[in-house]
Amino acid sequence: MSKIVRTIGILSFILIVACFSCSSPVKEQAQKLSNTLLAINDSVFARGKALGVCIGGAIKDKDYTRIGPVRRQYEDYIDSCGRSVKHLTDTGGSEQLRRAELAVLGYEKNMVHNDLVLFEKLKPETPSSEIAVLFQIGDKDAKREADLISKFTEIQQEYAKKNGF
Repeated sequence: MSKIVRTIGILSFILIVACFSCSSPVKEQAQKLSNTLLAINDSVFARGKALGVCIGGAIKDKDYTRIGPVRRQYEDYIDSCGRSVKHLTDTGGSEQLRRAELAVLGYEKNMVHNDLVLFEKLKPETPSSEIAVLFQIGDKDAKREADLISKFTEIQQEYAKKNGF
């Protein structure tokens, strides 16, 4: 009888070790995926900030021609990030996290394509009151974007907790 108990004990130990060994690669892959998405967000934010600086300089100098190339590069970058996210392999239940990231990127692209493109159409004689309207539009849309980013952060934290990192 003790031989059976000992065998069951050894098998249980092996099973526990095997389970922990199997979960380790998932944890590492999940953390890598999460870090990839966070890095994408950081890079999109940095490029968005650079576009904002470009727009600010254009308004100051009343030279709006330089906005277009920077905006198009930013929009292309957002598209490439979206393609990268779509091609990531899900791990550890990352489907909802990837959807949240795609929602953020999609909304950012919408803002760039619909709101920021309006700054390219300004003329040196455009009154500051018309420029202020463009900022009001951007501020309104930025609130929705902030909600999407907040939701992404919430999902990312749940994902990290679920996957043990």
